[in-house]
Amino acid sequence: MANPTYNCNANTLLIASSCFINPAIGHDKRLAIEIYARVGNLMASGGTNYVGNLQKLKDDAATNQWINLACNQREAIATYRTVQDALADGATFASDINSLSKAAKCYLALGIEDKKNVLAYLACALSALGKPD
Repeated sequence: MANPTYNCNANTLLIASSCFINPAIGHDKRLAIEIYARVGNLMASGGTNYVGNLQKLKDDAATNQWINLACNQREAIATYRTVQDALADGATFASDINSLSKAAKCYLALGIEDKKNVLAYLACALSALGKPD
């Protein structure tokens, strides 16, 4: 798998991504573009081809119980996937909730926007290495 052709300099990425910033594009349209790109990525990676088959995508999401998830459930799954991806990539840490909570304690000092910014940077840095975000 080829690595992306960008670096994680925020100023450079802001210029490159300016067409995705509100009001140039709305939240719903940006989400639709993300779905489109992930559909293409899944197909290119050898997964199911959903191009031109929205009903199959919706049916598969429903079959796999993704349709009626609450926001906090999606967030919990995303955190679980992040932990599992890190372990699969060779990180070594205990993965039970108590150990994770204790190990992550120092990051609680960050404000919510700092947490979001740091997570965005880490997602970029991992993606630049060809790792899942």
